Amino acid sequence: MLADFDNLRDYSGYLCGPPAMVEAAGRALKRRRMAPRRIFREKFTDAVTVGQELASA
Repeated sequence: MLADFDNLRDYSGYLCGPPAMVEAAGRALKRRRMAPRRIFREKFTDAVTVGQELASA
């Protein structure tokens, strides 16, 4: 998709997925001039990862 759209200034992005993917996609959209205020994120992890994070806190 990014190869087809060099300038995303007039677009909004909606990202949902694992944290690393969402962060990478957000950086890619900003490089194509999408305003950070137009990038909406929802990160999720599986229950095992959440349990491990809580156990190590």
